Amino acid sequence: MVKVTLHYGHPLTEITGKAREEVIVKKGSTVLSLLKNLATKYGDVFKDHVFSNCERNQVNKGIIISLNAKNISEEAEKIKIEDNVFIGIFRPAGGG
Repeated sequence: MVKVTLHYGHPLTEITGKAREEVIVKKGSTVLSLLKNLATKYGDVFKDHVFSNCERNQVNKGIIISLNAKNISEEAEKIKIEDNVFIGIFRPAGGG
């Protein structure tokens, strides 16, 4: 088992009720499997926000998934989680 620290951006902070949490996952789990577990835990609102198609393992293009501050949105299905990593799930910052 490995420990992961998750950081949620808005609106996931409202969906989950927290900005940060620690979770334990099985060794060898992928970031995608973690996201699917979180969708089960937090329900359809979380799933609809993070995935464009959960059954096809497609992460929403409007979401950034970071692993230790590196954008891994395109590789979430392949990347295996190691102990004590920091994963962020958020929307890109905008402004003008």
